[in-house]
Amino acid sequence: MPLISGYRDIMKSFKLLKTLIPILLVVLLILPGIQYTAQNEFKRLKVVVISVDAVRFDHITQLAVEGQLPNIAKLMSSGIYAEMVVVFPTATAVSHAAISTGAPPGVNGIVGNSIHLPNTSVTSTTSGFSGFNLLSEPIWMTADRHGLKSIVVSFPQSTPRAWNVSRSILFNFYDASAAFTASTLYTTNRIIGGATYIDFTNATEWINVEKVFGSVVRALESSIKIGDTTWYLYLADLNGDDFYDKLAIAPEKDLLKAYAILSEGEWSNPINTTIVYANKVYTISPLFKAIKLNPVSDFRLYRGLTRPFEATWYNNADVAWSVWNNVFTKTGTFTDGDYVGLTRGWFNEETYIETVNYTNRLFAEWTVFMIKNYEWDLILTYTPVIDNVYHQFLGLVDPSMPYYDSEKAKYYWDLIVRTYKIVDEFVGAVLESVPPDTVVILLSDHGQVPIKKIVYINGILCNRGYVAVDAVFRVNVTGTLAYAPWHVHIFVNLAGRESGGIVPPANYSLLVDELVRVLWEYRDPETGERVFDLVLPREKAEFLGLTGERIGDVIFALKPGYTSSTALVRDPETGKAVEIAPVIPLLTSTGDHGPHLPHYKELRAVLIASGPGISGGYLGTISSLQVAATIASLLGISPPRDSKLAPIFISREALPIVFTYTSTITTTITSTTTTTLRERVTTTATTTLISPVSTTVTETIVDYTLVRIVGLIALIVGIVVGYVLRRK
Repeated sequence: MPLISGYRDIMKSFKLLKTLIPILLVVLLILPGIQYTAQNEFKRLKVVVISVDAVRFDHITQLAVEGQLPNIAKLMSSGIYAEMVVVFPTATAVSHAAISTGAPPGVNGIVGNSIHLPNTSVTSTTSGFSGFNLLSEPIWMTADRHGLKSIVVSFPQSTPRAWNVSRSILFNFYDASAAFTASTLYTTNRIIGGATYIDFTNATEWINVEKVFGSVVRALESSIKIGDTTWYLYLADLNGDDFYDKLAIAPEKDLLKAYAILSEGEWSNPINTTIVYANKVYTISPLFKAIKLNPVSDFRLYRGLTRPFEATWYNNADVAWSVWNNVFTKTGTFTDGDYVGLTRGWFNEETYIETVNYTNRLFAEWTVFMIKNYEWDLILTYTPVIDNVYHQFLGLVDPSMPYYDSEKAKYYWDLIVRTYKIVDEFVGAVLESVPPDTVVILLSDHGQVPIKKIVYINGILCNRGYVAVDAVFRVNVTGTLAYAPWHVHIFVNLAGRESGGIVPPANYSLLVDELVRVLWEYRDPETGERVFDLVLPREKAEFLGLTGERIGDVIFALKPGYTSSTALVRDPETGKAVEIAPVIPLLTSTGDHGPHLPHYKELRAVLIASGPGISGGYLGTISSLQVAATIASLLGISPPRDSKLAPIFISREALPIVFTYTSTITTTITSTTTTTLRERVTTTATTTLISPVSTTVTETIVDYTLVRIVGLIALIVGIVVGYVLRRK
């Protein structure tokens, strides 16, 4: 009997264990997740993303290794960096949309810097930079949806009115525009193109001259207008040497009220004031430069880009007004280097670089101001300055370009390096300002290739009867069969789809085949080489991420060395449309991007990241479609809804992880001429990622979750053992 009783006790205990063991396993599975969640409450990171337009991977790494970019080198050495393949077209609006959403162009809807929409005229476009045209959720909306606070200082598609955020601050200063925004040159030189022409007369009725200048031997005056507001110019020869020493800019003929008093070659401080245009008051803060003070033949007073406060560039007026008074009144309102002034001959390369510097300073100081003065989890910011200098000077430093000059190349490379250095200063200012629990990501949207010739796509179509023109060489839509409204895309003027379309649907396929053949067979008349890398009908463009109704019926890409223009230009000698023309340095761009495939090394972008728990050095090659998911991972939230790829790195694991990936992409592109381009790209990268360590200067947080788990397990085991012993 005792044996039988003991056996029964053991069996009862065994049955109890059979009941308790599943419960114990469930506890063991659930509680680590609870612990992981608890840890993430303390380990959630902040993220700052700095997008530097057009930075090339090869150039930035070269300059960092040379020691010319100490802050960027610090980011690289303390974190990770990678060569980034971007989407096609390799254009600013397209690439930034892919970066912020994780979705390819055909999904997110941004298929060009300009986009042609169905049910409009075949020649019409809308802006690819507008948030209203972005179809996918960007990362700032994802963060806001998860209860986090985003600040978008500047980013393509961050149009404040397009996004219904509850706690985030959105800006897009490129939306701050009015009729007077464009820069101008006030000059007496009628030879200079695109300027505002003025004349000087003897100065009369000015007051407080002696209080400001003392004695003046001779003085002249003129006036300028900004909007409908008149300002006055006072030009003074102080010592009678027939050289005019000083220029005053004033709202009235009182030198004590002058906004600026300048010597030749000198910049003003930003002139923060108000003007009137069309019966509306605008607040402005423009910069002026007295380029030349010769009133007879070549007086030149330059006014930079003048963006007003009173425009829809913000979603929080109080914050925007604070930015205006603390940043823009110190930096002015340049948002790009002024290539217009350079190409029109208003000023030289040095003044152009000064406009580039003012642009970078605006975005850098604005970013730091937001970091220091507002609550945030995610900040996205931007600077266009590398793109600015590449467009103007990249071809001038490339020995393969026909206009290359080895002596001048040194000077133009120095201008590019100087611009990289001010970007490095931007990065340094951010690193000094962010809290310790911040990951700083520096990235670009594409690179640039040097160019020697411009291919006029609509010129090619026009000379072959596909684009019709009127007597003054403007497009005649009613006779046009096909048209390229922007790089990369050619649209058939299809009846029923295009407003005023004339091509019957039955003729569509035949016309597309003709267009593909015409472009694919087109050759540079000087060299005999093909200028197109690929020409495809739209149904074969899916491998490029191009799908949907916004893409052209024909998709094309150009070889490096060539870029495209959609302009129609008449050749004065033949009367026909210009099809191809050489680049003219400092009059046309010498570097470009957009209609070029992203696999070329010159088009490779960069991603650099550093912060708590991020290490591993060089990652190899990554995709720009991984960026949005990576940012989301660092923030501890799910990726944007249309994000397609996994994050680049993971930062939450307690133990170091060695993450190795190998990706193979094989594409076959076949044109109607049966020419096949086959490309195989294989990349492998290994990095070690360590979880971040959170610290605080005000308190010490001790996580007892693991202790509780062990204690609970011990309690359950103790109950089981106690029950068994008691039964015995």
